[in-house]
Amino acid sequence: MPASIELSSDEAELADSTSYPVKVTLERLEQPDGEPHEEIVHAKFVLGADGAHSWVRKTFDITMDGEQSEFIWGVLDVVPDTDFPDIRNKSLIHSNNGSRLLVPP
Repeated sequence: MPASIELSSDEAELADSTSYPVKVTLERLEQPDGEPHEEIVHAKFVLGADGAHSWVRKTFDITMDGEQSEFIWGVLDVVPDTDFPDIRNKSLIHSNNGSRLLVPP
């Protein structure tokens, strides 16, 4: 689990394609006997694919442009067994119990 992330402030290091200017400190969730509690990784790049409440974005104080909402949502990749007539078409379904967006392949 990431504990901290640092980007070098050295312009030469940032411009050097062979350098590893990103330092990420990882906290071990399970600590084997004799192993350190943290591990430091040096990287050329770090991809922050951690969603709407991004730890990476917050750490680097990067604003999120566009609309935001407090909705909780998920994505499923399924082949449904249904008699819904428009299952092969994009459909947006609203009900008192929530909403569904169907996007077929």
